[in-house]
Amino acid sequence: MRSPKALDHSNLAQIQSFYWAAKHGSFGAAARIEGRSLPTLSRHIAILESALSVTLFDRHTTGLVLTESGAKLFQYAEAVHEAGARFDLAANGQADVIAGDVSISASRSFAITYLPSVLQKLGEDQPSINFDLVVTDATTNLLMREADIAIRMYRPQQTSLIAKKIGEIRLGLYASKRYLNTHGVPTSFGELQRHSVIGDANSDQVNAGLSAMGISIDQEFFRYRCDDPVMTWNLVTSDCGI
Repeated sequence: MRSPKALDHSNLAQIQSFYWAAKHGSFGAAARIEGRSLPTLSRHIAILESALSVTLFDRHTTGLVLTESGAKLFQYAEAVHEAGARFDLAANGQADVIAGDVSISASRSFAITYLPSVLQKLGEDQPSINFDLVVTDATTNLLMREADIAIRMYRPQQTSLIAKKIGEIRLGLYASKRYLNTHGVPTSFGELQRHSVIGDANSDQVNAGLSAMGISIDQEFFRYRCDDPVMTWNLVTSDCGI
């Protein structure tokens, strides 16, 4: 690898192109997903490899694979990309006018239950905002601009984010009156285990919450396993279980 003087010919755009190509595994995918020119991406990588006297990727018919040198440099390219994302966040925070597109991320259960009424009022109060909803149980990365605002059920770990507690939600066990009249009302966890329980066996938040209460569960705890909140509620109202 050349001395730092070799980097005079590189710039942020070239490092960004390297980051996108490595992240998406091919020039074509990077160009398509990031909305960039394929020839520009290829040229940027060629300039970087020439300036640094390294091969960043092994080219295969199935795509790009980082070389050992490329893998070492990718962590720095990732840091540059995150720094750019923080710069954008800081710049956008200085805007005087509340207008444009805002993306909001929330879990499926929260989004279905709470967001519509909140957004209806917010839409009336802020007529110049358009809303993009990211309804997912996966954790969105705000620094990577996967969303502008994320509503989460836990404290975020990224120190660069602005976080605020906006309220509390009571959680409980729910069943139809018909189910309870037929099977009885459980009064302890031991009794609950003898009932038909409905839930998402793969939900880390649910499992962590129960674990904090000293309750350990496995796949067999749920008779009806479902990760869709609408379907889960329909199972409850159809007398399937708790």
